[in-house]
Amino acid sequence: GGVAGYYVVAGWEAVFPYLLVVAASSFVYVSVADLIPQMQRRMPLAQIASQILWLAAGLGIVLVTMEALH
Repeated sequence: GGVAGYYVVAGWEAVFPYLLVVAASSFVYVSVADLIPQMQRRMPLAQIASQILWLAAGLGIVLVTMEALH
């Protein structure tokens, strides 16, 4: 499958960055969609701040990784 995939997508190299953006944004959407309903419940301020901090840290890691690869 890997060899067949290599030959099938060989002509699509120019489109890869856009496909990666779609894939990455799908993962971010799923993770945020799971977090937002939890954040809408009444929780202590410390717990809300912790969740926002972890969300920001995850997005920061993505940004740093993208800059390092660019």
